[in-house]
Amino acid sequence: MKRLTTKQQATVAANYGLCHFRAIYWAKRGLGDVEDLASEAVLVLIRAVRNFRPELGFTFSTYACRAMDYTFIQKAAKASARNAKARMVELKPSSMASRREAPSDERIEAKDVWERCMAVLSDRERMVLVGRLVDGQTLDDIGKMIGVTKERVRQIQNKAYEKCRELAA
Repeated sequence: MKRLTTKQQATVAANYGLCHFRAIYWAKRGLGDVEDLASEAVLVLIRAVRNFRPELGFTFSTYACRAMDYTFIQKAAKASARNAKARMVELKPSSMASRREAPSDERIEAKDVWERCMAVLSDRERMVLVGRLVDGQTLDDIGKMIGVTKERVRQIQNKAYEKCRELAA
């Protein structure tokens, strides 16, 4: 991997506090430990220093902050999707044998539609649907977690529902 220039190293040093600030912000929202998030944020900061283009007119701190938030939103979406899969009711052979029932076709089909839907949705849409349907979070809670208004969360939710309806049809 290519080493940072002296100017890039100075930019990383000057913006190091931003990493800790964003790590605290996301740790308060339950994404993980502050130290782990801060170390991940530093890696994102280094990548941002390499990719930053000042001619586009943005300040570096805004660019780096957005890059960190995007990374943490993706991380939250992946964790939420993993939690959703873990919480999904699975058919267990031992309970099936004790009840002597066959799994209903409707239940298997619903699970299949859910998995196909989760595969098609964007990270943000997936996070909203899992938060609403699996975790029982409010629009406001999800909005605070991903940094948007509750009205925007509702719009994202409706868009995700529409995609899922198209798959189910």
